[in-house]
Amino acid sequence: MSKKVVDYKIISSSNPKYVEKEVKRLLTEGWELQGGVSIGEVNRGGTMDGFCQAMVKYEE
Repeated sequence: MSKKVVDYKIISSSNPKYVEKEVKRLLTEGWELQGGVSIGEVNRGGTMDGFCQAMVKYEE
C-alpha cells in the first residue's frame, strides 16, 4: 500500500549550508526527502549556483 502525500515544500537557496540546515530541521519534524538535491545556475544580477531539495510529509 502506498503512502499518501499530504504536504510538499521546496527548500531553495544559493547557500548550500542554509539548505542543509533547513532540511535537517524539517527531517526532525517528520518531513521526508523527495528525490535528491538539485543544483542549477541562478542569475540575479550575476550568475551563482542555486540548491533545491523537495520535501514531503505523508499521512499518518
